[in-house]
Amino acid sequence: MGAGPSWAYLWPDGTVTGGGERDLGEELAAAYRLLREDGLPGLESFVLEADLEHGVYRVVCEPLGRYWDHPVPA
Repeated sequence: MGAGPSWAYLWPDGTVTGGGERDLGEELAAAYRLLREDGLPGLESFVLEADLEHGVYRVVCEPLGRYWDHPVPA
């Protein structure tokens, strides 16, 4: 019924480190290549801000004019 837990970390240079039953590293690398080919700004354009007082992490990408808020895990 599917693969077990897996993890991957995407580094700013586009490389991936990971482990587990699925090759998430290759899946993320392939997705990253497709997004770059489609004009996604480089990872250096994304900034992570922590607002612990309000319990959120915010990812900001000025070239896209967007941001995404993620709750801080309890």
